[in-house]
Parts: sequence; structure tokens; C-alpha cells
Amino acid sequence: LTVQGSWSNNGVFIADTNSTVAFSPVIDSTIGGSNTFYNLACTNSARTLFFQAGRTNTVMGKLSLRSPTLMSTSTGVWYYLRLDAGATHEVSRVTVQDANSAGGPRIEASSSRDLGNNVNWFITSPRGTQVLIR
Repeated sequence: LTVQGSWSNNGVFIADTNSTVAFSPVIDSTIGGSNTFYNLACTNSARTLFFQAGRTNTVMGKLSLRSPTLMSTSTGVWYYLRLDAGATHEVSRVTVQDANSAGGPRIEASSSRDLGNNVNWFITSPRGTQVLIR
């Protein structure tokens, strides 16, 4: 499923095994509600994904992020982006703020920017400086 705008969920979304929800490069998007994605992808530059503050999004298969900015809908309030115990991830060149992935494996982001208030992320800056976010 390719999303070219915002994702709104007033209940609980649980994806089928091997399905992928991908955000395309049309406009910035807001991911609303609590969701369980099998695969979640956004591999487009100059794109912002706003996650609804206080809501939990779980990835069970693979998280693929390349170049988007990840932010909360309320600055300073966490959104929860968690990997299931068996999930994998490829995350690079992202800008991250207010992301909490506690309760799952640490998310490692290479060549990325940390804007603060992140939990359970390991961010390597573009210059090679490593920052461990607990």
C-alpha cells in the first residue's frame, strides 16, 4: 500500500504478514493512531513523517527509512516507534526528534541527525560521531 498523504487510524491497524505500507514523496505525512505495520517504509528525501504524540506504532517485519525527518505532532511529547523482537531495520540519513523505541530493539540510524528527546536510538552523525540515546 502506497500512501501519498496522511495516515489516519481511529482504531487499531494490524497489518497482514508480508504487507508493506510505504509513504511516497508527494507531501509531508502524519501517521495518526496506534498501528502495527508488518513492513513500514519511507525512502524519500525532503519528507517529514509526523507521528501522533503519545501513540504507538509497531513494526513486525522491516523498518526502512532513508532521508525523512521523523517528528511528533506535539513538540517535546514522545511518539512510540517500536520494533518487534524479530524485526529488522535499515535506517539512514534521517533526522529524528521525540522518538521513543523503548520496549523493543534499539533503532540504529547511520549518517543521521539527532534533534533531541529520543529514547533507545543509536545515531551516527554524518561526520562519524556516534551518539547513544538511552
